[in-house]
Amino acid sequence: MTAGAGSASDAQVPAVELVGVGRVFHRPRESVFGPRPEVTALADVSLTVPRRARFGIVGESGSGKTTLIRLMAGLDQPTTGSVVVDGVQVSGRREREIAPLRRRLQLVFQDPMGSLDPRMRIGAIIAESLRGMDPASRQTRVAEVLGQVGLPTDILRRYPHQFSGGQRQRISIARAIAGRPAILLADEAVSALDVTVRAQILDLLDELATAEDFTLVFVSHDLSVIRRVCDQVAVLHEGRVVETGSTEQVYSDPQVDYTRSLLAAVPTLERGLAAARARRAAGG
Repeated sequence: MTAGAGSASDAQVPAVELVGVGRVFHRPRESVFGPRPEVTALADVSLTVPRRARFGIVGESGSGKTTLIRLMAGLDQPTTGSVVVDGVQVSGRREREIAPLRRRLQLVFQDPMGSLDPRMRIGAIIAESLRGMDPASRQTRVAEVLGQVGLPTDILRRYPHQFSGGQRQRISIARAIAGRPAILLADEAVSALDVTVRAQILDLLDELATAEDFTLVFVSHDLSVIRRVCDQVAVLHEGRVVETGSTEQVYSDPQVDYTRSLLAAVPTLERGLAAARARRAAGG
């Protein structure tokens, strides 16, 4: 870990690098003496996420997106290949060996209610990653990140169930950035939100990536969401990367049929916002 941590300060070291990564899961045996059926979630995935990039990973359900992000976070191990995050090889390491990386990498999940402890007050939730600070500094940082995500400090003694979905996602983001991570992984972080709130959260993540100077890896099934916040994208299909490039290039000139089908089939954020504006105008 020492060598890896030292190299992580080098701006030339990628935020995330995957080389030949595969992940195979085994299903229960169908008979006592039969082999365990295998399911290939990822196959020969190689990706490089530059430091401070806004990198999107897009694909439909079952394409391997969540498996890939779990490997990046060190929550799972690849069957083959290597995963290096923030200069630290996480593949093949025990949990205690990669534990120091947790301070440098944070996650924001699809369901904020499921990722926030309902028994904890908001102040304690956000301060979870600040345990090494003195109380005054911790309180100052909590107030600072609440301001960054657009929430007032008078919410600190309230509980997650007292907030809307969009507010809970802002709380999740505040918790994630409180410890000033180098990398933020967002797994379908806006798909459960109303389309207008979704746009607000995407804009917030874009602003925070600049203000807090972290690398953003954003997973979504919707290329229009990726386009709004990411400058690079990798398209996953059946566990394989089928297309990579700048977001504008992939969006405007897709090279494979699968990417074209994603663009044609998924309702876009822009269309959703236009429909929401039309409904408000008709109601008014």
